[in-house]
Formats: sequence, C-alpha cells, structure tokens
Amino acid sequence: KNVVEPLFIQTTGADAVKEEQEFIKRDAVVCVLKHWKDDSYLLLKWKKVAWEGFVTGGIETDEDIIEAAKREILEETGYTHAKFIKKLGAPVHAKFYHVHKKENRHARFQGLYFELEDRFQNPISESEKDLCDMSWVPKEEVEEHITAPDMKLIWKRVFSPEEAYTGNGILANSGVFTDVENTKAMSSIVEAVKAEKVTQYRLRDWLISRQRYWGCPIPVVYDPEGNPHLVPLEHLPWELPTDVDLTPTGKSPLATSKELHERVERIFGKGWTPEYDTLDTFVDSSWYYMRYLDSKDSEKFSDQKSLKQWLPVNRYSGGSEHTTMHLLYARFFNKALYDLALVSHSEPFLERFNRGLILGPDNQKMSKSKGNVINPDDMVEKYGSDAVRMYLAFIGPYNEAGSYPWNLDGVEAMRRFLDRIWKLSEKISNDSQKDEEIYLLAKAALKVGTDIEKFKFNTALSTLMVLVRELESIHLLTKKTYSELLVLLAPFAPHLTENMWDKLSLEGSIHQSAWIYEKYELKEELATVIIQINSKKKAQISIHKEATEDEVLALAKELPEVAKSLESSSLSKIVYVKDRILNIVTGN
Repeated sequence: KNVVEPLFIQTTGADAVKEEQEFIKRDAVVCVLKHWKDDSYLLLKWKKVAWEGFVTGGIETDEDIIEAAKREILEETGYTHAKFIKKLGAPVHAKFYHVHKKENRHARFQGLYFELEDRFQNPISESEKDLCDMSWVPKEEVEEHITAPDMKLIWKRVFSPEEAYTGNGILANSGVFTDVENTKAMSSIVEAVKAEKVTQYRLRDWLISRQRYWGCPIPVVYDPEGNPHLVPLEHLPWELPTDVDLTPTGKSPLATSKELHERVERIFGKGWTPEYDTLDTFVDSSWYYMRYLDSKDSEKFSDQKSLKQWLPVNRYSGGSEHTTMHLLYARFFNKALYDLALVSHSEPFLERFNRGLILGPDNQKMSKSKGNVINPDDMVEKYGSDAVRMYLAFIGPYNEAGSYPWNLDGVEAMRRFLDRIWKLSEKISNDSQKDEEIYLLAKAALKVGTDIEKFKFNTALSTLMVLVRELESIHLLTKKTYSELLVLLAPFAPHLTENMWDKLSLEGSIHQSAWIYEKYELKEELATVIIQINSKKKAQISIHKEATEDEVLALAKELPEVAKSLESSSLSKIVYVKDRILNIVTGN
C-alpha cells in the first residue's frame, strides 16, 4: 500500500514558490498522450515560462478523473479520440508559483496514459494557442524536453512497473496523518504510538586479513605457545617471500614458503612461526595516494609540502561497493594520520561521486557464471568505439547511484545518431553564420558545458540530439556552424569528430580547439518566429528582435518548406505579428 506520495518544490525560475504567499490546493491530471501511429508523445511548451511537459489541468468538483483528462486533452490539443490505457501509479505533489494565475499552487497530480486512436483534431481556442506550442517528440528524446521533476517521474512510470517510493513526500493512507509531509509527521507519529526515537549503530569487526598471496604480509609472529608478537621496527619492512606455491590447498599461500619459516626462526628462535595471512588490499589503497607524492623517500612516508599542495583530493568517484570498504578505510587512515600530525587535512576527499553500475541484459550484475557478460571489444568492432562510449555516457547520470541493464538497441541508436552527424556534412555551405544558427549553438553550448561540469553526460548528449535535429531542419549549414557542432560533440565522440575536423581542413586537432561554451552567451534580443503558410505552421526561425518584416520574410523564403510552397503558387499577402508569427498567404 502506498503511504508516501512524492513531493517536488520549485525553487528556481519564474515559477519558483513565493515565500510570502499561501498555497492554493488543486487536484489535477497529467496526461501522457501517444501518437496514433509513431512512437512519439505530445509535449506542450509554454511561451511565457521556461516549462515543457505533458497536457495538464485541474479536476473540477465531482468530475470523473478520466473525463477531466479527456476534457483537458480536447481543450489544449483539439484531439478528440484519446483512449485511456492506465493510471501511472500514485499521485505526485508539486508546489510552484502559477505565473498566469499569479498564485502559489500545491497540485496533486494523477498521471494518466492515453493513446490516440486517430489524427482527428478540432481547432483549439486562440487563448490556448497563445499559451503554448505543441510538438510530437520521439520516445528517446522526451525526458530531455521535460523540465519538471514531477513529470519526469510520471514519464518513467509509463514503461517501468511502479517501484516502492522511498523518498520524502506527503503521507497517504495514514489515518490522521494523511496529507501531512512525512518529515513533519515523524515526531507526532512517535508520540501517537507512545514510543521514543532512538539511533541504532550497527558496528562490526573490521576484517583486514586475507588468505591470499597479494597484499602486504602482516608483521606478526607467534611464539611456541601461540602468543602473537609484533615484528620489531628494525626488521621492517616485512616483505613477501617469493618461493610460494599458489596451488589451491585451502590454506594461505604463505604457509608453503620455506624462506619465510627460516626467516622467522633465524630472527626469533626455534618454534616461532609467521602469520600466514596478508593485509586486505584496501589497506594499501587507503593511503598509497599519499605515498605517490614522494615514493622514493626512505625516511618519511610522504613529503609535507606536496601533501599540502595536492591534498585533500577534490573528487572521489567509485562504485557503491567502495563506500563501506575503501572509503571507510581511507577516512580511518587519514584521521589517524591527522591525529598524529602527519597530515594537515582531517578529511581525505572533498567530494564523493557514487557512480552507477551497468548490469547485464538480464538485469543482473554481469558475471561469467551467469553468462551475461558483455565484451566491449565485440561492441566496438561492430558499432565503433565512439558509439559504445556515447552509449555508456547516455545510459544514465554518472553522478548518481543507480543500475542500468545493457541494451543493444541503445548502442545501435548511438551509431545511427553519429551517422546523422556525418550526413549533416553534406549540407555545408560557405555562407556567413545566420542568427538562428548562432542562437541554436549558444543554447546547446550553455547546456552541454554546464552538464559536463556536473558530470551529467546523459543530459548533455540529449541536448546534442536536440541540436542535431534542429540543424537538420535548416536547408544549408555554414562550415563554421558544423565545426562548432563537432567541438561540442568531441568529448563524447573523439574519433569521428577528429576525422571530420581533418576532412574540413581545419587547423590542428579538434581536441586542442577553443571550447565554444566560453565563447557564446544566450542573447535576450533573439526571438523565435513561427513561419506559417496559409495559417498552417511550417517552421520556426530565430531572429533579432529589431529585425524588420522584410528581413524575416527573406529568411523564411530560404527555408525549404517555404520555398517549395512558393514554387507552386504566388505570394498573395504577408501578415506579420512582430517577433511572434509570419503568415504567408498564397494564391494562384
């Protein structure tokens, strides 16, 4: 039974919550609408707010939730034959500032999934047209377009069985505590059941010995009575013997060494025996990054000047299995050395990235015993190293813990994407860069650069996919625009981009070229103008806000969609709404 409904609070942008205002509560629907034929989904992009998502709207008093959803679909899109398929899990809460209503909203959204039965569509009102634009977006690009986290969660539920929600939110099915935020209800729940809050620590022994050869030999010996003794300092370092039989016997390999036995009896006397286990390799790796700074010094474990210059480590990236093993040990070593005044920093690492895990195609951890291991060399040979590299970057956010099953379709999709970039080179012209191209590059560069810095490689690639789709709609691309697209792509596809850079006869290596993220800034003076033929949308262009009607018309005539229409009929009339719409009326 669901007891916590997710809660998302908007804290940035024009729709960020206004602290001084009360919240207006509203039950609402979010309608995921699938195309009648293609594997694409309808998204709405609001014109006055940086928001893009699914059809949404409020539920009226006593109104059936499915009927409310169909009403919203009809009002906002005009589509009349939307077939209800399923509910998308439990409701999701969102707190935000409604820009048009000018009030704080606390919406309780129910996600619903519909499929269109046909293309039949009624005209929508002018007021709805003024609010947002509609577009059909391919399945693999939808998540990148969605701006709100609550809708991203609802989108995920379309294809995945609903998982138990473990985050914070609004309590449901919880008696008197229903509709209360779970974090605020915790103390009250404890009081209600006449209990008390306690903290439980689950401590266990730190096992640092292993029955294997590799690793540091433990500097401990045993007298004839079996009592342990530390090896004195003058006999350190206590080195591994080399005469070891590694044949599995059920005992530690060091037990087979004749030299180690003789060494111990020579130093300590007859009947004394060595410790046969070795230290866990995590013990070595917990401090050897400090030793690397000065590995030749025979007197000190490291150089103090170098330690202060290079440490603590800026970022530690590793798998989740390192959290309770290496990370824990490294902090222990660092704090012990800090207490001994041998290092000047109390923490070894400033930031921790717990990266995700790639699973086998069967959704289990890759293992030879399970027969689900994917050999990357085979994938590289078939699809190319750039496609495999990009798939690994696109499979999920690198900076968040998670697990992602290997999907061959994903690698193939990356190869097709690279093929599209190659094909774009056939459209290169020697013209000067247009405002539209500069705007598209600037917008993408800002997002790609920011996401790379945050290790969000998957969303950076999604942005590049959107950019490529936008550039494909342009009749001819300048050489400058194409080369700067390659610069943005270079961190992800180093081989293709270097090859194309060479084919364009550009100077040096692409990987030593200037990063255009630092070169462009989005400019507020640019506007997006919808181009219509006889009131039907054909394309859109970006122009400077001071552009004249003649300049906008000239740019529109260069678009293949417009040029084709004007080939068969003459231009009769122009209707231009400044910075918004250019409608070309044609006649015979």
